[in-house]
Amino acid sequence: MRFCFWTVLGALAVSLKSVIILAQPVTAPSDVLQRLNQQQPAQDRKMTIVPGSGPDATAGAPLNPADRDKARRIQDLLEQVEVSRGAQAGTVKATSTKGATINLQHDLTKIRNNFQAVTDAPFGSALSEITIGPEKTVANTPANVEYRSTDRANGVERIVSIKSKNSVAANAFRSGQQPVTLKVENAGLIASQIPSNEPLLPVKVQVGDQTRELKVGDVSRFGSFDVTVLASSNRSAKQTYEGQPYVLRLQVMPVQ
Repeated sequence: MRFCFWTVLGALAVSLKSVIILAQPVTAPSDVLQRLNQQQPAQDRKMTIVPGSGPDATAGAPLNPADRDKARRIQDLLEQVEVSRGAQAGTVKATSTKGATINLQHDLTKIRNNFQAVTDAPFGSALSEITIGPEKTVANTPANVEYRSTDRANGVERIVSIKSKNSVAANAFRSGQQPVTLKVENAGLIASQIPSNEPLLPVKVQVGDQTRELKVGDVSRFGSFDVTVLASSNRSAKQTYEGQPYVLRLQVMPVQ
């Protein structure tokens, strides 16, 4: 018991000595001490928040993966329409991509520099419904957007389409275990692969009361837009292949 008492007492003495040493004043150059004394107390400092970036930063929250994919596919489609119409990059932009209705922003300066009439620009038909003064540089019009993106074990579907008045554009893709059919509702379009043992399948395209059989690479006009069959394949006869054996890809581009 005596051993334990003296052991504890010795430990207390060592601890007390450490405290005394730590309590001694700290010396430092006078200029350093002066700068330390001028600093604000820690509790008065405020945390700096770096503002977010991206298309939805002003809304206070970043886009979720689905909305981000939708925004990217819409932007890609708009750029393809600009190229097809011979417009400058940035002539038309989607300033909002949420929901089934989007907002298209038209750069009137670029339109005036490249087209004789504003209605000749990409999705310009909607501009005929608003008053555009010579001093105006930007105009906004609503448009309907169609977006579907599904991944299943038996197939994949990617549809994005923009419709503004009588102008329609779309990128459409579908794959599956059997010959596939895809729909673009904004264009009233139904496209179906015609079964065959050939590696490239013909496609039956129906728009309203018009039905045509198209091959890969064919372009056909239906009203105010052109339909191009970019791919229509049948790989079921191959021993090995990636993805689904049947693939169909179409593009719709406005002609006015």
